[in-house]
Amino acid sequence: MNQTVKKWIVLGGVLGTSFSSVFVKFSTVPPTLLVFYRTALSSIFLLPLLWLHREELHGISLRALLLSVLSGLSLFAHFTFYFASLSYTSVSASGIFVNMEVFFVAAALFFLLGQRIPRRAFWGILLAFFGSVIIAIGDTTNGTNPFLGNILALLGAFTMSIYTLLGMQCRKEISTTVYTFFVYLSCAVSAGLFSLATDTPLWGYPPVNLWAAFGLAICCTMLGHSIFSWSLKYLSPAYVSTAKLSEPIFSTTSFFFLFGQVPTWGAVVGGLVVLFGLALFILTKDEPIGKEGVFHESKTSNL
Repeated sequence: MNQTVKKWIVLGGVLGTSFSSVFVKFSTVPPTLLVFYRTALSSIFLLPLLWLHREELHGISLRALLLSVLSGLSLFAHFTFYFASLSYTSVSASGIFVNMEVFFVAAALFFLLGQRIPRRAFWGILLAFFGSVIIAIGDTTNGTNPFLGNILALLGAFTMSIYTLLGMQCRKEISTTVYTFFVYLSCAVSAGLFSLATDTPLWGYPPVNLWAAFGLAICCTMLGHSIFSWSLKYLSPAYVSTAKLSEPIFSTTSFFFLFGQVPTWGAVVGGLVVLFGLALFILTKDEPIGKEGVFHESKTSNL
């Protein structure tokens, strides 16, 4: 399977995660509790596959285990910061700041690993981000405390970049199944403890929330985040982060077909800009490390 096909598979994962807004729309539980449901169910779904990897489990290093758990904690922190930001700032501003994950990832790759992105791919990142800004402009609300909300969203982007970079390291040592199991399990435990600490009941809600949780677990987590984790062994984390910028396009399209919500001209124009930026990144020719490939890596880099 060549790199271009793998990049398109990642976009399929973005399509899966884009349905999260649909499932959240039907739910009535606090967002953090929904995170607990979706990741706990995902961990359960992975148990049969985990049995097939029992030999790998016996030989897993303490380093890989700790990094996987830390990755799960980072994912939970991302959800917590992002959901909290929506209480203080506009959806558009929160979306813009949380999408800055790609810049944190690119900076970490450059300063920690000595890796650089070629010019065409870098322009692709900027165009995709600019397109997401255009999509978000349609939301004119300001929120109750924009400064605090924007800081929280930025923290959401930072913690998401940690999740992505840790995934890159873990996938060098362990399989997608083992890695994602510990990620989802640690995220679920964190969300459950947080809910208990905030006196949020873990059950007793309408049945629609269970169906929403199943949808989030299967479509958005197993067929979304798991694909991202799989791809980190083969593709640049910068591309994975950039591909996520296309999520508003899929979300807008699904809301149009499911709820008849017509997208604004800004969403249409911004979506086209995002797609053009992604096309630049996808079509960037992959060459051996050290040439004009996706990255240039110094011989002394280490993480």
